Amino acid sequence: MRKQLQFATHKMKLSTLLPAFLFITSSTSYPYGWGLPSHNKPVFTLTNITYTSEIIYSTPAHLAVANGRIEFNLTNSAVPYITHCNAESEWLYDFFYGNIVYTCDAPTGEGIAEDASANFTFSKPAGTFEVNQTWSELRQGYDHPAFMLFGTGSGNATMNCETSYWQNTNWTLGQLYSITTENCKPANLTITPTVFPLHK
Repeated sequence: MRKQLQFATHKMKLSTLLPAFLFITSSTSYPYGWGLPSHNKPVFTLTNITYTSEIIYSTPAHLAVANGRIEFNLTNSAVPYITHCNAESEWLYDFFYGNIVYTCDAPTGEGIAEDASANFTFSKPAGTFEVNQTWSELRQGYDHPAFMLFGTGSGNATMNCETSYWQNTNWTLGQLYSITTENCKPANLTITPTVFPLHK
């Protein structure tokens, strides 16, 4: 009788805990490959990363122009399209410090979900990119998106940059006083993101 009572109590505890466990597991964002449509981890590739900046003084004390620009193409091995990303800043002197999120252009082409998007941050002093992207994948044998996925990752790009400085030694009022430019050779960066399902 005691064994039957213990078994009944144990069974009741399991039936109470099981729905809660199922709720937790069904609402948890799993790493890519755990119950998602593909077991191959996607890769973000940033190609043709270009950085330029220009600082112009119209007088020894007057800043006329200050502008930095970063640009690259983002590919995701899980989707067939390319996303173009770019941003401009007037924040002297490195212009990009990793604290502002910039939205990439809307992707174009086939296989693009309505909610597909990408954004990034960039730190010029560190050469660090953080990239976020949302996309959909098709489940094999189905003709509609099975999952909306969100991937996030970061990495450091090695950027080979050259700075040039010109000064008007015979400057007079109405002329440009100095120009400082920085140009970086195109670079590439590969990032393996952490991916989470947004909804089924």
